[in-house]
Amino acid sequence: MKSKLKTQIFLVVVAIVCASNVFSQTYNYSYKYNNPYNVNNFTVGLYTGIDFGVTEAPIGLQFNYMLSRVSLEAKFAKGLLLGLIGSDSDRMHGTKPLNFMELTGAIHLMDKVKTKTYKFVTNVSQSYNTTTTSYLPVPVYVRKIFGLRGGLMHYNINGSASVKGGVGSSYTNYYNMSTVTLYGGLLFKTIQDFKIKVDGFSREKGKKRMREFYMDFMYAPATSITATYLQGAEDRSKIILRNTGFRMGWQWRSTRTFGGHFRLEFGLLPGYVIPKSNLYTMWTTGFNISSRVAPKKDAIYTPSK
Repeated sequence: MKSKLKTQIFLVVVAIVCASNVFSQTYNYSYKYNNPYNVNNFTVGLYTGIDFGVTEAPIGLQFNYMLSRVSLEAKFAKGLLLGLIGSDSDRMHGTKPLNFMELTGAIHLMDKVKTKTYKFVTNVSQSYNTTTTSYLPVPVYVRKIFGLRGGLMHYNINGSASVKGGVGSSYTNYYNMSTVTLYGGLLFKTIQDFKIKVDGFSREKGKKRMREFYMDFMYAPATSITATYLQGAEDRSKIILRNTGFRMGWQWRSTRTFGGHFRLEFGLLPGYVIPKSNLYTMWTTGFNISSRVAPKKDAIYTPSK
């Protein structure tokens, strides 16, 4: 009985010692780089997606360039669905594919660096239906930017309106619409650019990315509408003109040499409306090439509390 008790005590002691060694294990880490001011600041990207407002799939180019106090963006797109696989009926009606151009500039009013804890995974264990993950907390720099933005947008879209004919009949008239829009709003941007090396792990981990959230008020000073095909008498009673609108959007972009980007945007476009609503949701994704076109900064930035 005593021998069995001693064996149990010995096993408990061994378990406690092993557990203490595991939990007291420390890791040494170092930064290969950790400075969000050295992020790749010039990006060229190719994107596509879907614009649910005009039922089109745009394909386009996007250019981004960021200086210390200014951010610039240019986008050019063309409708993919109607432009490449439009039907003979579409061409007969004179319907044109979506054409889009946008130029944006932003001024950085606030530019701060703060610290955030990055969880470096050191161990993942699984027992029955339970998964346990161990982390090494590593402080990294995060750059926060707040600014004012504004720009110019020009787009051509198409639409159709039904017109009542004789008894029990109706016709469909087709139109092309062109709008020039000015906008201004707010910009919130988060930037991370770091890579960590932990002793005992061959793989270095880090992040190189930008995230943006923006809100714009939109005004269309110039609009035009052209009838391209009339099946019946022209009746524009279902076509209204709205000169104001708004939008909100979120964009994530990798700043690695070869990376990807994602954008989700929704709002109310100004201009001619067929039918009486121009709410839209646009989702785009693609890949980009990024580079640093300004001297790197070697200074150590003190994080803001």
